[in-house]
Amino acid sequence: MKVLMEMERMIKIAKVIFNVDELGVNYNDLLILSAVNNGNNTLRKISDFLLTDKSPVHRKLNKLIDDGMIFKEGKMHSLKFYLTERGKDVLVEADKILEFIKTEDLKGLDQAPKPTLRETLAEFSERLAPIYFKG
Repeated sequence: MKVLMEMERMIKIAKVIFNVDELGVNYNDLLILSAVNNGNNTLRKISDFLLTDKSPVHRKLNKLIDDGMIFKEGKMHSLKFYLTERGKDVLVEADKILEFIKTEDLKGLDQAPKPTLRETLAEFSERLAPIYFKG
């Protein structure tokens, strides 16, 4: 029974981290939002930050623009991307969800200081973005 409860808890954590349904975003969306929030506001800078090709990033950016989380300014070769208030709110709420997971679901597992969502996403992007953004 204890193993089953532990598995359910880990599934809940994984769902929150990799598919933040209640915010209308998934893990890849959070990576893009985090990249833009960290000052990477051109397609090249975002792609470099995420260590992936520009094409899948461009598709994700268009989705986030359609969803009202990012807006763009400029012309084709000088295009820059910025977070909308909704995009900023999503990152704040995602941080709160991660904080809840750290304080409630992971209570007692590790007393070391835990990273913010943005720090976690930056670390994940270095390792996982090439896998998630293939094709």
